[in-house]
Amino acid sequence: MEFNAGRRQSQVPPLRFYLFVSVLFFLGVHLLHHGHLFEFDRRHTDEIGRRVQTGMGVAEQLDGKLTPAQKTALQAQLTAAAENSDPEIDRATIARLVTAVRAGTAPAVAAPPGGTKITFDRDSALGRALADKVAAGELAPSAILDEVERRVPTALFLGVSVLALLLKLFSLRSGRYYIEHLIFSLHLHTWLFLALMVGDGWLKLAAFGPRWLELLSVAAFGLWMLWYVFAAFRAVYRESAARIVAKLLGLAFAYAIALLGVISLIFGWTIAW
Repeated sequence: MEFNAGRRQSQVPPLRFYLFVSVLFFLGVHLLHHGHLFEFDRRHTDEIGRRVQTGMGVAEQLDGKLTPAQKTALQAQLTAAAENSDPEIDRATIARLVTAVRAGTAPAVAAPPGGTKITFDRDSALGRALADKVAAGELAPSAILDEVERRVPTALFLGVSVLALLLKLFSLRSGRYYIEHLIFSLHLHTWLFLALMVGDGWLKLAAFGPRWLELLSVAAFGLWMLWYVFAAFRAVYRESAARIVAKLLGLAFAYAIALLGVISLIFGWTIAW
């Protein structure tokens, strides 16, 4: 509010503050998770992915008329076989799985706990190209996830302007300029990074105590975060409590959809690249 009112001498520029805090946040995540946002056994995932894509290529040679649903079921069967077999799945096993999938007698396959799986739509040109590269060893599934991982900060940064646009649409009668909503959006995102960093430390300390203390700490932290967002909107937009709650519910839904769209575009571009 002070910054928007023009009293900026004592204020850290919001964009500079956001960038500084976000760098700290992702650096902390990077260091705590062995240099990655997504933690999994990359060599194991790459090897399983190669076996599965090789098996799918053989299956297409055996029967090129499988429906998309049957291909999805076959990929799940091949993944389970790759997890529990020798380095390569033999042609006889693949033929047996194809027959079972076509007849609808293939057993249900449970996803391995903690596993990371990438699937490709082999009916699309992009999916087929990626699957063939994985099967040939030219591209590792973990490389795709790593490239996507590097773009998470970009997706969240774009989310700042998306939230500001939604704030503008939800407050058309307020007479505020877009830049004012943008300043508030930067503030909220910066606060979120700070709260998650500090809160994560306190919750890890609480985890050393009894189970009830950990659950109580998680609940208290969640309630405090909800209260802060509500209080921030009350302070900045000066509306009734009921109106703020209704606006927050609408904003949360719209922001989730919009951010999902932004992330999907970035991820799609990353995979195509």
